[in-house]
Parts: sequence; C-alpha cells; structure tokens
Amino acid sequence: MFRTHKEAGILVALVVLCVVIGVANPRFVSEENLSILVRQWALLAVIAVGEAFVILTGGVDLSLGSLLALGSMLAAVLMRVGADSGNTIPTWVCAVIVLLASIGVGVFHGFLVTIVRVPSFVVTLGTLCMARGVAQGINGGAPVTISGHDTFFLIHDGKFLGLHGPFWFLLVIAAAAIVVTTRTTYGTRLYAVGGNATAARLSGVPVARVVTLAYVASAGLAGIAALLYTARQRQGDPKLGASYELFAVAAAVIGGCSLAGGEGSILGVLLGAGVIAVLNNGLILLNVESLWHIFVIGAVLVLAVALDAVRRRRRVA
Repeated sequence: MFRTHKEAGILVALVVLCVVIGVANPRFVSEENLSILVRQWALLAVIAVGEAFVILTGGVDLSLGSLLALGSMLAAVLMRVGADSGNTIPTWVCAVIVLLASIGVGVFHGFLVTIVRVPSFVVTLGTLCMARGVAQGINGGAPVTISGHDTFFLIHDGKFLGLHGPFWFLLVIAAAAIVVTTRTTYGTRLYAVGGNATAARLSGVPVARVVTLAYVASAGLAGIAALLYTARQRQGDPKLGASYELFAVAAAVIGGCSLAGGEGSILGVLLGAGVIAVLNNGLILLNVESLWHIFVIGAVLVLAVALDAVRRRRRVA
C-alpha cells in the first residue's frame, strides 16, 4: 500500500495525533465533528495536491490562498449577474469561467518562471498580493451573497454514501493525480525536472512545458477549491484563504515532498493534509485561541523542513 516507509510513518503520526486529541476531548470522535473534519481535510487536500505538483518541480506556489478569495468573489459576482431579473448566468458557465481564469493564472506563473526566469517565490508572492487586492476591490471588501443558484450548493452540501461533495471531488482528483505522477510520461518528467532540471533538459525533457503544466494544475485545483468553499459559505468572501498557502505547503512537506524538488507522493500529501486538518480541528476543540493556530502550523512546517534537510544531508553523506 505504501511506496515508502515515510508514508507509513506519517500515517502512524496521524493516528497518534487523532488518539491524543480524542482522549483530550471526546467530541473529536463524534459523528458531527468527524463529518466536519472530513470536509475540512478534503478541501485542504485539493489545494495541497496542486501545491505538490509545483513543489515536485523544485518551485513553490504562494498564491493559492489569494486565488481562493479571487475565485470565490468571481464566482459570486457572476452568479449575481441578472439575479434581480431572473436572467442569471447558468451555474456551469460561472464555474467554467472561474476555472479558466484560474488556469490562466497558472499559465502566467509558468511563463514567468520558465521563460522570463523569475523565481517562483517572487512570481507567486506577487500574485498573492495582486489576487487578494482584486478580490477585496470587487465589492469594496464586502462579501457577495449568492442567490438563484441553489443547485450550486450541492457540490458541497450534497451527500453520497453519507459523505459530502468535497470528499468525492478529492477522491477523483487524488486518483487522477496518482495516475499522472506514477503511470505517465509526464509524471516521470515531473520528478526528473525536480531532481535535476539541467540534466532533464539535456535528456530531451521539455522542461518549460512540464513546469508550466505543474503551475496550471496548482492554480486550476485552487479554482475548484474556490468553488467548493463558495458553495459551503453561500457567498463570495474576499477574506477567504488567508494563510492557506502556508497550510498547502505544510501539508505537502509534512507529506514527504522535498522543497528541493523531485521527491514526494500524492498519497503522502493526502496524509499531510490530514495532519494539518486534524491539528486545526483539535486546536478548536481544545479551545486554543485562533491566533495560535498559525503558530502551531508554522512550527510543524519548520520542523518538517528541518527533518527533510537533515535526511537529505545524511543521504548525500
């Protein structure tokens, strides 16, 4: 089942974390809380899978939280068009526009990183600021309530076999990502570029295309997550996704992705997202002030990166 002992170790850590929180507060294992937890995990994991594609190339995408806000506001505004007259834009058209806009951002990132040779950190940090600014400027910083698209809410609230929509979206996305990274030529090239881009280029790998598609996957999945979050909240929220880029990077790194690139698995990322989701959920149940949540996630991220750096040095030695 597990490709590496690292994934098994993450699963053990996740189980231990669940047991500790469950003992500290029995509400953790209640049906209501577990339902909430699964949705929180699924929504985060969708973003983290996209982040993992970029990290596998040796880059990082810091724009995901802001893309969530921008996608949410764009979806809400489009769905509000014509609401008073009843001539609303079809839900699927609104969703397609949001996804195309997200993909366009991914292409933009790929172009600047591969052609202009701007570091991914700088490019996506710039987008973080720009996307957040546009999201806040669309309606003067105020949320946009959605009306006339009740079926849209089903992508989050709808249930199948007792599980809500986000879980099934994640199941399809994760399955596709696992196949792509382990069973396709693109997946092989993705790891090769992350391992050594120069060697990959000399071997005939179209590095620019591989890297650009990774950023497209990251931004595109952020667009899907934005639609799911919007359906959950029933409104566009310009404040949505604050610090979520940190959560996505943390989930990927905790899940075994090396920030140096070329190492990691989608299964590990799913487990890493589980750790983050359980931590957040547990901190809420234990009545820890929200200001400390970011501190804890940041500390876990630093620890994971430090352990990865030590492990890589030992391997080289």
